[in-house]
Amino acid sequence: MTIPNYWLSQWLDENEIHAEWEIEHALGDSSAIKRFVERVEQAAAEAEQNPPPGRGAIGDAIVAGKKLDLSGTISCSVFPCLKATIDNAFKNV
Repeated sequence: MTIPNYWLSQWLDENEIHAEWEIEHALGDSSAIKRFVERVEQAAAEAEQNPPPGRGAIGDAIVAGKKLDLSGTISCSVFPCLKATIDNAFKNV
């Protein structure tokens, strides 16, 4: 069994990000953003080449569950409504 590649955690470690303000600082650094994009692209390519056992490519995944409209185009778009929707959807997770 191989250990999964957690690209986001590795990017955070590379940039020594441990607090919210450090994320804001890294997002202002063009080299950190460039490395972020590289990690995302690399992770996507690896996921396409090595789908989880018993599953096809990423595009074949099916997720069942209650529909979440986070855009607010169909449901309430104010924060308290969106928060309540998310809390309700994920209360058992």
